[in-house]
Amino acid sequence: MSTDQERGLLCMDLECGLMCTDQEHGLLCTDQERGLLCTDQECGLLCIDQECGLMSTDQVCGLLCPDQERGLLCTDLECGLLCMDLECGLMSMDQECGLLCTDLECRLLCLDQEHGLLCLDQEHGLLFLDQEHGLLCLDQEHGLLFLDQEHGLLCMDQEYGLLFLDQEHGLLCME
Repeated sequence: MSTDQERGLLCMDLECGLMCTDQEHGLLCTDQERGLLCTDQECGLLCIDQECGLMSTDQVCGLLCPDQERGLLCTDLECGLLCMDLECGLMSMDQECGLLCTDLECRLLCLDQEHGLLCLDQEHGLLFLDQEHGLLCLDQEHGLLFLDQEHGLLCMDQEYGLLFLDQEHGLLCME
C-alpha cells in the first residue's frame, strides 16, 4: 500500500488488483482486469467499464440504468440503492433499509447492525451475529464456536478439545 500525500492518492495492490483514491477528484479506480470502477462525489457518478457492463447513477437526478447482460439494476440513494449482478450474485440495499450483500462465489451474507450482522463464508466456515443478538463465530478449520457473555461464552477447539463456559454459567475446561 502506498500513499502520495501531495496528490492525495492511495494505492493498494491485492489479489483483487490495483485500487486508487484521489481525494481531490473523489475517484475510486480498480484495474482493467477486474473492471474499471470510478466514483465522482461531486457529480455522484458510478461507472463500471464495458467489459463488466456499464452502470451509472446520478444522485441528483436519480437515474435508473439496467444492464441486461450483467443483470445490473441501480436506483438513486434517495429511493434506496439496489444493485444486482447475476454473474457475481451481488445484491445491495442502502443503510436505511438494511444492507444486504450476497456473493455466491464467496458465500457472504451481511445485514446491518440494526437487523443483526450475519456473515457466512463457506471457505473459512465463519458465522457472525452482532452483540445484541449474541456473537456467534464458527470456524470449521479450527473448530471454534463462540457465544457472547450474555448467552454464555462457549469455545470449542477440535484440535485441543477445549470447552469453556463463562463464570456465570460455570467454567468448564476439557482437554
